Amino acid sequence: MKTVLSTLLVSVALADIDCGGGASCPSTNTCCRNGEGGFSCCPVKDATCCGDYVHCCPPGHPVCNLNTGSCTSVSDANSASFAISTMPWLTKQPATTSPTTPTVTASLVNSLIQQRNKTTTNNAADDCSDSKCLYLITNPTSPDGKQHCQELDNPNGTEGGYWKSKGWKYTQPPWKPGKCDRNLFNFVNRETQDLDGFKGVTFWYLGIQV
Repeated sequence: MKTVLSTLLVSVALADIDCGGGASCPSTNTCCRNGEGGFSCCPVKDATCCGDYVHCCPPGHPVCNLNTGSCTSVSDANSASFAISTMPWLTKQPATTSPTTPTVTASLVNSLIQQRNKTTTNNAADDCSDSKCLYLITNPTSPDGKQHCQELDNPNGTEGGYWKSKGWKYTQPPWKPGKCDRNLFNFVNRETQDLDGFKGVTFWYLGIQV
């Protein structure tokens, strides 16, 4: 029984950190973004991820100095010494990626953006005149491939009660007639039917699942 328990405890202690998106780092590391939508691993726990997406700093020297390529400590007013020390910053290593989960890279993001720009509606037959359906794409240049598309289905158009009450919301930023492309924005983050109590009005918040 003790042997089994010890084995379980060791397994838990050595379990990798789930960074998200199918990426993971050793349990003694810190997950950091790599600037291309994925993750890399800083070789110490509780590290600070530096803004160059390549380096990191340990908890004892948590301030990244991008000009000098170093890590700086923070003075402690309660300590006897106020001296601030520096050390060379640490270089991150690539995270382990699940073979079943594609890595989101800059090239993939560019591909998604290009595809988004080619088509925005999933059905040309939809009647989106008179503001009956509107869409807005947010975060179009997100480095994480996390563009989102918001869609308002307003079947009564500008003569309906919803538009007369809430239509001002869809003028800034400029919304466009049409619907979100379900082939690109293939993940439903939120669907709100009978929006604000107006029957038949639906609001969609869609994302990209790669």
